[in-house]
Amino acid sequence: MTRVVALTGTPGVGKTTVAALLSGSPPSEPFRAVEVQDLSQPVHRHCPHGRRTPVTPALVDLPALSREVDRLRRDGRPGTLVIVGHLSHLLPVQEVFLLRASPAAIQRRLAGRGGTERSRRENVESERIDLILQEALDLGRTIYELDTTGRPPRAVANWLKRALKGEVPPRHGQVDWLATHPPRPGLPPRKRPGPSPLQTPKT
Repeated sequence: MTRVVALTGTPGVGKTTVAALLSGSPPSEPFRAVEVQDLSQPVHRHCPHGRRTPVTPALVDLPALSREVDRLRRDGRPGTLVIVGHLSHLLPVQEVFLLRASPAAIQRRLAGRGGTERSRRENVESERIDLILQEALDLGRTIYELDTTGRPPRAVANWLKRALKGEVPPRHGQVDWLATHPPRPGLPPRKRPGPSPLQTPKT
């Protein structure tokens, strides 16, 4: 079966850029990437004159996405399929490659993308309190974590390739934004998961 893994992280950490570099790997490194939203089946709405326009649902259907991941796992294609997106760690994968970036860096990157101030603030706070890391830990995933702050995308892509080939061990808990970027006054404290240099996949 096809190996399926997740490339996840808070919006703004550089997942899509790194995935594009990964997809450009030579044939000797059979990695391919697909965005979570590309797994979604479009719905249609009726328009005047009988035309139907495809519209991607705003709500995420995790069970449907999980079934699609299982289908891709069984398609028999060689190599590794990387599911890219900040929800990819919630899908049926065992290995999670988690990109991190400082809250200040994420705030700068998201400022030029549009969206609402509330959305940007929520993403920054999610990164600060290790939200995605905690979700992946709760699901028993094997986690490879990297702080991308100040690293060029090609260096991050090279790290990912090495990790996918087993040249980098699973590791998490090295990032502590609460120490360097304390939360705003009035926010409740959140306990961070302890460091764990190596994880063994659940059987």
